[in-house]
Amino acid sequence: MRWAVGWLCLSVWFAACPARAQRTHTVRPGDTLARIAHRHHTQVPALREANGLRGDALSVGQELVLPGATSRPGRRPAAPSRAERQAAARALRLGLGTLRTGQSLLSRRPEPRWVRAAGSGRAGRTLRLPVDRAQFIRGWGSGAGGYHLAVDLRGPVGAPIRAAERGIVAYSGDGLSGYGNFVMLVHPDGRVTAYAHNRENLVAPGQVVRRGQTIARLGNTGRSQGPHLHFMLVRDGEHCDPLPLFSPAPGRRGPRPRVRGAAARGGTPLQCLPRSARPHPGHAGEADADDEPVPPLEGPEPGAGGDDVAPERSETSTGAAPSE
Repeated sequence: MRWAVGWLCLSVWFAACPARAQRTHTVRPGDTLARIAHRHHTQVPALREANGLRGDALSVGQELVLPGATSRPGRRPAAPSRAERQAAARALRLGLGTLRTGQSLLSRRPEPRWVRAAGSGRAGRTLRLPVDRAQFIRGWGSGAGGYHLAVDLRGPVGAPIRAAERGIVAYSGDGLSGYGNFVMLVHPDGRVTAYAHNRENLVAPGQVVRRGQTIARLGNTGRSQGPHLHFMLVRDGEHCDPLPLFSPAPGRRGPRPRVRGAAARGGTPLQCLPRSARPHPGHAGEADADDEPVPPLEGPEPGAGGDDVAPERSETSTGAAPSE
């Protein structure tokens, strides 16, 4: 009898409680679905389903329902931090974060004001290896006609992708065809580094990052045939081979190609070509994204530098060209 009375009281208590409302997120400058999902501990597909989204396009001020989470009526989402507000204001003032900015940096020098905003002083001569203990799987100038003006690095899905040098986030999104989730940094010496096919981006346009800071997670979005990082180095509007500059050098599959280590010391010029000189043979005028299968990791998976590594999950960005 006592348990029956208890259940009755509990039922009355729930009925008397005010209805719990769904939590929401108001889109701010620099937000992407991946960034919002990461912040609120949910998944991009769940966000799309809860909000009836077909793609990943968002608009500032748009209110998104957060799946699987509720809050008391009248409770507002956490306000952006001071650092987030400063980054958003900086991006707006400088014109960073737009598709036009990302497209421009693939073939033109960055604007002088972007370089100044990246920081004072000279950048280092070397580049930090962006994925800890990564395996080198594909180099600059590979592919049909040598179209692949980038370096591909293999690591476990979810591994931290780190800034190769300090700088400012010029683009962070998934709107550039073929690249999936994509981050571009402008550095104090005017060079640009780019990080493609990310599982998720963890930085926003206008944010100033330090060398080695985690800016994304390794993934398989965009036109990609396996989890890896597609890394580009752009100098004076030309795409250069970054391999001689990496410190430490990535691990290798098969025979070791000769590395021109003198390039890091300024003794040998880097190999550089304009993007238009080596168009993708099957996608004229589009990105040199990867449509060749990525081989599996050899031996134990490389470490993730002390950060947690998410379980392997392959997803393709809906805003990018389909894999081939």
